Amino acid sequence: FQGTKDWDDLHRAIKHLQAAADATQEGHLDLPARYMGLGVFSNELFLRTHNLEDHETLLKNFQLSVAMTPLGHPALTFGHQNLAVTHSIKYQRSQDVDDLDAIVRYCTAAVAATSQGHFTLPSNFHTLAASFTERFRQLGISQDMENALIYSIKAVTGAPKGH
Repeated sequence: FQGTKDWDDLHRAIKHLQAAADATQEGHLDLPARYMGLGVFSNELFLRTHNLEDHETLLKNFQLSVAMTPLGHPALTFGHQNLAVTHSIKYQRSQDVDDLDAIVRYCTAAVAATSQGHFTLPSNFHTLAASFTERFRQLGISQDMENALIYSIKAVTGAPKGH
């Protein structure tokens, strides 16, 4: 699909990925990655259709991927980031506070799942700070602004020198 941009290719890719996920035994180490792949391709579909059903499908796939990923696995960070981005897209359209809360929750989980010294940690801190800032703008909760400042400082101090 990515080479041709053909809708039929995208639908076939989703169909085959779903069949692969359905055929994979529960507990198999590849199953979280298969749901992650389904989420990525479902996101491609949603970005083209803007259909809320497609959004719910991609959200479900990312949630399944995270739920099946063992604690401590490096992919867990990216799964939480994907869920935060998915809710962010939905929030931009809906302005629903529940989506904003989900963004903060998944950004927090992404930070918690990232090991100290990992190259994505400063970026994850920055994203978490931005989510707290947005929630402060919407709800005016002073603790959110305090958290935004704390995580902004962590993002800056954790960035590599010269970055």
